[in-house]
Amino acid sequence: MKQLCKKTLMALVFCLSVSPAFAASGEKESAPDGKSGNASMRDIQNEIQSSMNEMITIMGTVMSGMATGMKEGAENAQAQLDGADGTRLIANKKDLAELVQVRVFKLEEQGSGSWRVTLAIKNANDFPVRLVNLTRKQSVLLLDADGFAYDPVLQQESARTLTVSARAAVRAAFDFSGLEAKPGAIRLFDTDFPVQ
Repeated sequence: MKQLCKKTLMALVFCLSVSPAFAASGEKESAPDGKSGNASMRDIQNEIQSSMNEMITIMGTVMSGMATGMKEGAENAQAQLDGADGTRLIANKKDLAELVQVRVFKLEEQGSGSWRVTLAIKNANDFPVRLVNLTRKQSVLLLDADGFAYDPVLQQESARTLTVSARAAVRAAFDFSGLEAKPGAIRLFDTDFPVQ
């Protein structure tokens, strides 16, 4: 990378040092140090373009690698934080079935085609559990009576996680809009719970 930058700078300096007559005519002329110049203006422009293209490619690769590394680091840090206090994480159907009991607590119509479904999530274990990635696509869905699926309406305060203390229960409300038929079931981590 250092050599590529040096090469590009040298080409730019040489290009700037040639006389205006040389630049205008595109003919060969002696270099400033007195040696005969064998490169035409087109050759210099091609060299600069090639060097710039290489630099852009390298910088794109570096930036992409940095973004990927930062994302992976943030995800790993969050995963460690999520389980750091001895809490068991629930992020899939298997964990949901093994660690908690879920039932539909309340179904409320909020307006034309809008519904709120409140779940009761009970943890009978001697340790807390945390449902994670609740705002991720497909984690929570409402299926209407015709089988059409609707994502929850995410508000700014929508929680990505939900912690249930040991030997306790919590209520979790999810809002949905745009339904054209009555709700039939709510799907949580690919497990369906009838709402009627």
